[in-house]
Amino acid sequence: MKILIAAGGTGGHLFPAELLASDLEGENDVFFAGYGLKKGFFGKSSRFYEILSGPLTKFWKIGVGFIQSLWMLIKEKPDVIVSFGSYHVFPVVLAAKVLRMPIVLFEANTQLGKVNRFFRKSAEAIGMQYPVPGARHVLPFPWKIQEEKEEIFKGEKVFTFLVFGGSQGALFINEIFLDAVPILKAEFDFRVIHLVGKNADEIEIKTRYEKKGIRAYVKPFAKNMHALYSISDLAIARSGAGTIFELLHYEVPAFLIPYPYASEDHQRKNADYFTQMGAGLFMEQKMLTADTLVSQVLTLKRNLEKHHKAILDYKETQAKLEKVALADLVLEVAKR
Repeated sequence: MKILIAAGGTGGHLFPAELLASDLEGENDVFFAGYGLKKGFFGKSSRFYEILSGPLTKFWKIGVGFIQSLWMLIKEKPDVIVSFGSYHVFPVVLAAKVLRMPIVLFEANTQLGKVNRFFRKSAEAIGMQYPVPGARHVLPFPWKIQEEKEEIFKGEKVFTFLVFGGSQGALFINEIFLDAVPILKAEFDFRVIHLVGKNADEIEIKTRYEKKGIRAYVKPFAKNMHALYSISDLAIARSGAGTIFELLHYEVPAFLIPYPYASEDHQRKNADYFTQMGAGLFMEQKMLTADTLVSQVLTLKRNLEKHHKAILDYKETQAKLEKVALADLVLEVAKR
């Protein structure tokens, strides 16, 4: 089968697309198209088409991207197009709709995003991570786990925070947690794994931890998240779809700070879903101070076993539901 994966934007869209490709490659011809793709992200040998796009108000960009997409689809003639949502893939999926090519939509968030809603009636199938009427319930992300061991801290086990802001990092989370560290230090002993993002000053943040006498592993980002989650007791993070599913997979309770400018407030909806199941707490960024962060963290720490059990109960319930692998759903549509 020839399969086109349409993806672009942040890690929440790109990482699932990368994993789907690894499931499909070998016996199938897999290639990529979208806006904002980086050469080498999906592997050095991957074929991809950079298609111009922009927010739905940028009509001229979408128009140019639509023409590029028509040319690409007529040339390639894929058996199926898999969309990972967001405006980065809108021209590609629009062209596929016009050409009446089979479309599979994937949605990682708790509700369909704007672009996926626009194309839902044109899709042969919709795969969602949550059980939603009218969509196929797909196996939860991440679909493949890299379980390499990595020694991050030496010595006996100490309460460990995992602090990060998603694939793009989050300067707000960096600063507010560092402001909270001296207050938390007066309450209990801990160490920190802090992924600060590519735009942060890694050296300066390391120095600030050292001056406060806190053991900290500070990096811009990490590929081997398994090693980090496996030794973490509590996460402080944004609430993108990928983060939510990793927290559930690795059974790590969390305090979530939704990105306030996320499209259609989807991060707040994800955070609300996570807290409703009892897995943690969340607070909107505009309401948060160092003191309120400390208060929320101490509340979570006191009830950590309860939150951990809530995650286990949720996973047990989900395990009983019928689910399909996204790769199998894609091949099912391609072969019709």
